[in-house]
Amino acid sequence: LARPMASDGSVFYDDSGNSADILKPMLVVVDGRSYRKFTDESFGRRDDDQLMPSTVAAVDELEEEDEACDELENLKRNANGQFCFELDIPSVFYKYIIGREGKTRAIIEKETGCRLKIPAKGKEGKIVVEAPRIGSLRNATRRIEIVAWSNREREHPTHFASLPLNVQSVMERLNAFKDRVMALKIDGVDETLFQLPCKLHITLGVMRIFSDTEEKNAESMLQECIEKAKQRQLGVGRSTVLCIRGIECMNDDPSQVDVLYGRVHLLDGSERLQRFIDSVVETFVEMAPHMMKHEFQRESVKLHVTIMNSKFASSQRKRFDARRILQELSGFDFGQAEVTSLHLSKRGEYGRDGYYKCVSEFSLL
Repeated sequence: LARPMASDGSVFYDDSGNSADILKPMLVVVDGRSYRKFTDESFGRRDDDQLMPSTVAAVDELEEEDEACDELENLKRNANGQFCFELDIPSVFYKYIIGREGKTRAIIEKETGCRLKIPAKGKEGKIVVEAPRIGSLRNATRRIEIVAWSNREREHPTHFASLPLNVQSVMERLNAFKDRVMALKIDGVDETLFQLPCKLHITLGVMRIFSDTEEKNAESMLQECIEKAKQRQLGVGRSTVLCIRGIECMNDDPSQVDVLYGRVHLLDGSERLQRFIDSVVETFVEMAPHMMKHEFQRESVKLHVTIMNSKFASSQRKRFDARRILQELSGFDFGQAEVTSLHLSKRGEYGRDGYYKCVSEFSLL
């Protein structure tokens, strides 16, 4: 009755992300090892609604302690003869490891016989695990890793892969489009709904990256994904000019719209950019499912440019009526932009040109 797993070790979930019952628990894969995660429905709802270590059981049998020594690199002994191990966990997960009123931490310490030293709030550092036995040390470190891993999606995305489109001609056309829309005098539509011209881009996928180490790993994996796509002869290979023409909305009701976007296609009419991007994203998701997942369960990336979004509004987010915009400006031409590189961009941080901070840039040629 084990939950089915893909050949790469990733886990298949149901629509809710939870298992149907206690006989079919969700599996969490950490460093190639599978663990059962029982939901709160199986054991009674918990107030803090997070993975508790006592609800996690190893699927694999525990190996001998000499094998544990091989798993825990840089294992040390302190002055009291206790085994010590430093665990590199991003600080954003400390609150989950500690738990409400320290309950999660207390459970881990009680059930493993270990002592956890966690950096104070607002400080960076490593979690130090101390235990009299190596087996106890390994048990505690795995529980900590599972708590952190299982709570990743509770945190907001931090980065995204993007194709910048903030070229002067396209930015000017966006301003012209905004003027045309504002002239329609539609109730509930104001200038704050529009994307800033300097931030125009295509999003390929959002990521959750929580430390400098994870950021460097993401850079390395993205480069590898791009090289693999090129080896499959999916590389862009030559000048790639994108045409941004026409607008559509993300939902079926044009009177209640959250996102209005510009349609994108290559000037030469080919699908080479779509094939290339799909290959890069698919490979990255396979390599790092904890960092990136397919958006809305799509297998293919929807290449589009966000023009208006209700979340940009200065007041509370509220859907807007786009019927007149679609009727009168459905074929609006935003111009062309040559795309030569892919960015690993950081959300909430910006460069001198106003575009999202570029952590790393990768050539598509």
